[in-house]
Amino acid sequence: MKASNVSEKKFNVSSESKRQRNRVDNLKNKPLSKEEARKPFEKIAEGMETQFVHHMLKQMRQTIPQDKPDSSEVSYYNSLTDYERAKILATDPKGGIGIKKMVLDEILPHYLKKQPNHKPASQVHSSYMNAAKENSHE
Repeated sequence: MKASNVSEKKFNVSSESKRQRNRVDNLKNKPLSKEEARKPFEKIAEGMETQFVHHMLKQMRQTIPQDKPDSSEVSYYNSLTDYERAKILATDPKGGIGIKKMVLDEILPHYLKKQPNHKPASQVHSSYMNAAKENSHE
């Protein structure tokens, strides 16, 4: 390889790394919206739900009685299909099986949590009890 080609490659690598550093610096200086800041937490929670559902499907498959054990190829294929099913369930827009929401409730910082449109259970219970007392006096 000629010396000029080597120096050109070094220049390209260094200019590319400078561009990457500039992108990172721009991201550091740019404030994130609440939705953008929530995305990494949602991705983690979704991954945890995927892993949980995958493990559940695997355990359910093991409860099926079989005359002879599956070959390694069939076991591998079943594992792949179980994982894909788990990903589909976890990414369901209706909420999957609910693990993602529970994990988000635990790991999401308070300032990123969406404010609920409903009353807490304690307030619902007290308003129910007050209404019951008023009805019993009539």
